[in-house]
Amino acid sequence: MFTALSTNEFGVLCHGEGIVLSKEKNCLIVRAAGRQLDLLRGEASRIAKGSNVDWWIDQAEVGTRFCFEDTKAKESFALACDNFGIPCQDG
Repeated sequence: MFTALSTNEFGVLCHGEGIVLSKEKNCLIVRAAGRQLDLLRGEASRIAKGSNVDWWIDQAEVGTRFCFEDTKAKESFALACDNFGIPCQDG
């Protein structure tokens, strides 16, 4: 059986049988700019590659949203933010 998946205009992944999964489930919002943001991008890439998952960045209302395909990668990124002294929050 094949079930279609699509993303609606709100960035929510819609399952063809009525189940809705948020794309932002494994996301953290950080307030960083310049070199700090570059450092976090590099760290996100390293973590995702090590976990063999995809990651992406979206602009949040305030800050930058880093999203990962799984919870373990998100948790590793949160620890990295903490180690760099950059606050982050679920988002």
